[in-house]
Amino acid sequence: MNSGIGGGHVLLTLTVVMWAWRAVDYALIGSFAPLGVLAFGLVVLSLGAIVTGRGWRVAVRLWGVIMLLAGLARTALSIALAFDPSVSIHAAEAQTLFYHAATLLHLIAGGWLIISPPALANGART
Repeated sequence: MNSGIGGGHVLLTLTVVMWAWRAVDYALIGSFAPLGVLAFGLVVLSLGAIVTGRGWRVAVRLWGVIMLLAGLARTALSIALAFDPSVSIHAAEAQTLFYHAATLLHLIAGGWLIISPPALANGART
């Protein structure tokens, strides 16, 4: 078992940090759904780190599923707005390069974390 820092650790950290940034950004405008998703994800990851056995891998895979679903939802929104941008002018204006890069990150990271979750740490039983 290789427990050094690898691509999975970087992707996991990057997705949590990006989701935290989004949660704060949305909370400032009064929408607390991303904060709820972040809190749920952090609780699951924390419990996965505490539980022995396969708990960590299951927790990381669940976070990967959340990221994959978020990426798919963002992709569906982009496709819908490509066909009818008048549905939401604000959402159409938010379709920036950063938005698409974040969507791609969600899709890649979600798939990666589901297929190959990183090990917890030296001596951890995963």
